[in-house]
Amino acid sequence: MDLIKQIKEAADKKNFEDLHSNDQSSLTAMALTVKEKEKHIANLEEQLKKANADLRYYRDELFPSKMEEAGVIKFHLKGGGVVTLEEKVKLNILKDDKPKLYDWMRKNGHDSLIRNVISASFKAGEDQKALDLLRIGTEKTYDMQQREDIATNTLEKWYRAQVAAGDPIPEQIEPYYFHKVTIK
Repeated sequence: MDLIKQIKEAADKKNFEDLHSNDQSSLTAMALTVKEKEKHIANLEEQLKKANADLRYYRDELFPSKMEEAGVIKFHLKGGGVVTLEEKVKLNILKDDKPKLYDWMRKNGHDSLIRNVISASFKAGEDQKALDLLRIGTEKTYDMQQREDIATNTLEKWYRAQVAAGDPIPEQIEPYYFHKVTIK
């Protein structure tokens, strides 16, 4: 009788003892090996998590602050490579403030930044309805959702241009400035 059949029968009988003792010890050894490997992988994942946190601290906090303290914006590495300190900005807009921001953008001639996203939901098996909508647009009534959005990169580029030109910025935008080190 082959081993797989024995295991199935033993599982059906819920009686592991029906297996020969050498099969039991082989399976036990494999189970212990699997558990050992799972534990080893979990340890490696934890080490990787700590290493990434350490890298972020050096790259995103310590290194930029040391370059700022030294008044260095750019330097060359021996053997090649350039290290550059750049000022970056991330913009925060509260979800409740987005309609006000879009109104401000439209009133101030920046409506081309706003994209309109319309989506429709279909139940499983309603492929034909989905294809109909693609062909005929919105002539039929479907469960439609509409939202407005401005791509993050587009908004950040626009913001930097507005600041550089001294042009007004809507109050709904909260900038967060930080420094980033780039090593090439």
